Amino acid sequence: MEFSWVKSGIQVLGNNLARDKCHSLAEVTLSRYASRVGYYRNLKNSHLVGRSGEIAVANVLKGGTKKFEAAFIDPAKDAKADIIWNGLEIDVKTWTEAYWPKWGRCIAVKQHEALKAKTSHIIWCTTNIVDSEVQWRVNLVGWSLTEDIENFPKRWTGPNGKQVYNFQANEDQLRTMKTFFELYE
Repeated sequence: MEFSWVKSGIQVLGNNLARDKCHSLAEVTLSRYASRVGYYRNLKNSHLVGRSGEIAVANVLKGGTKKFEAAFIDPAKDAKADIIWNGLEIDVKTWTEAYWPKWGRCIAVKQHEALKAKTSHIIWCTTNIVDSEVQWRVNLVGWSLTEDIENFPKRWTGPNGKQVYNFQANEDQLRTMKTFFELYE
């Protein structure tokens, strides 16, 4: 996978090997949560979108000299942060590009305390992996501290009949990826 800085943050271009890894990891979590009620719907595409963000962020962060652990790969570590990097506990939240403007940047109000207990940072991403058969990409749009979440507006988001009460960041509430690396690299 290769990545570059773009106006909106960092763009990671996926390859077939990474796509296969996304699908494989998505199948594992889909089956793991098949009988559990969660904050959101348990759909293969939802897991695929999430895994694409985690793999993209891991590829961006693992290249340096900082201590790195991709905890998301191990299903037994599901209750922990997705990635541990340079001592930071990072959760990755990803939406399709189509849903980002209206429903992206959300943390379920009921999930907030559990999220704060397992992670200190969130990296927000978008992807086209569901819509693209050839070149897929993930955009690392911004980041937040988990303590920022309680300052996000609370809104009902999602399709009619399946809405979730969320903290939803306005796009201008996200910190830039440039500041993430200035602070932590």
